Amino acid sequence: MPLMCVLAPPGQAGSWQTQGKDYQFWVKTNEEGYFIISNVREGYYNLNAWVPGFIGDFKRDGDITITAGCDINLGDLVFRPPRNGPTLWEIGIPDRSAKEFYIPDPNPRYINKLFVSQTSNSEPSRSSNRFRQYGLWERYTELYPYQDLIYRIGVSDYRNDWFFAHVTRNAGNSFQPSTWQVAFPLANVNYLGTYTLRLAFASATNADLDVGVNNPQADGRRFKVGLTGRDNAIARHGIHGLYWLFHFEIPGYLLVRGTNTIYITQSRCTSPFTGIMYDYLRLEGPSGYHYEKSGYQFTTSTLTVTTLFSIWTQNLRISQSDHLWSCGAQQLDFEDQFVPVMDPIVELDNNNDINIDLDGDDMEMEGIDGPLSEVEAGDESVGTLARKPGDLNVDDIVESAIEELGEKLSLLDVGKNTHGVASDDVDESS
Repeated sequence: MPLMCVLAPPGQAGSWQTQGKDYQFWVKTNEEGYFIISNVREGYYNLNAWVPGFIGDFKRDGDITITAGCDINLGDLVFRPPRNGPTLWEIGIPDRSAKEFYIPDPNPRYINKLFVSQTSNSEPSRSSNRFRQYGLWERYTELYPYQDLIYRIGVSDYRNDWFFAHVTRNAGNSFQPSTWQVAFPLANVNYLGTYTLRLAFASATNADLDVGVNNPQADGRRFKVGLTGRDNAIARHGIHGLYWLFHFEIPGYLLVRGTNTIYITQSRCTSPFTGIMYDYLRLEGPSGYHYEKSGYQFTTSTLTVTTLFSIWTQNLRISQSDHLWSCGAQQLDFEDQFVPVMDPIVELDNNNDINIDLDGDDMEMEGIDGPLSEVEAGDESVGTLARKPGDLNVDDIVESAIEELGEKLSLLDVGKNTHGVASDDVDESS
């Protein structure tokens, strides 16, 4: 896949976009990624690049010194796009443009006849010059007169259901904030993990974005982008301006099994042109953090116990009801179907002790005698797992609980594995 390469004055990744006083040298690689930049003026440069279809900016480490007659071989250059975990859903195409989204027909009073042949919503014209019409931003309020845009993952189509510009709402004598919703289902939630929401902008003009998760008014569920951009692409009938990339780390306990909603509010509303053109949106699942304890394999979210007959997975998850955590176990049978077998409770008592109440089978805790295979379903036990005086830290408590739980379980065999923190170096081609 061809890359776009820019030899520009030194700066941060992507800073070439705002440089206007020095020389830049551009080239597009061939399909194999090879390129040559010729006739470069003497000076110090950074090599920047980006790949259509992937988010993020590449910048080669170190300056490149160009002198008269030099011939520099840069060798292999590797771009690792930003990623923290697997894609749960995505909206759009990461090409630094909003052209793939819904571009409405213009008001008949404003039609530019030069592009009148491209005012149909049929393919492929919608991906060409439909945006080159005046007043398209006004169509948002006309198309959504009573309720802002709601996009449902798995149901909606960004080509028809995602307006090309997130602008303010025209209320007659004033402009009002507009809140778009992205509703998405989750069959399972890693309550101890961290989810990553990535927002790539194709353009921004005096925008101020607020992002909320499920309950957008609750403290700890709101994220802010801050005042961003002044490229005026919306008013100038453009489809892209300067590229921006933001990410937000969403704690797993803010999500629920079932339907979740992310609220994206364009809160600054000083003019009809205040807003954002999105390039691409993506939600990534947790990557996980693995470590070894006492020869057994644990993770901060999952403890896997292997017996002679079945595989048990003990999940600690936060339900965040004061100081109450729930703990669930599942059995994996030979057909890869998960069957819930018990629902223990992990709670904090008045002495700051974490207690686990097991109401299930195939586990051995304090007060239960016999090996793993001899514990009968319905046996109950309460065992003290950890003590955490003073201020509570959920991560520390759960990690301690997992360690104690591992020591108290009668494990017949657990495969050893050495893991580290999951890397951001994800092979995007896989």
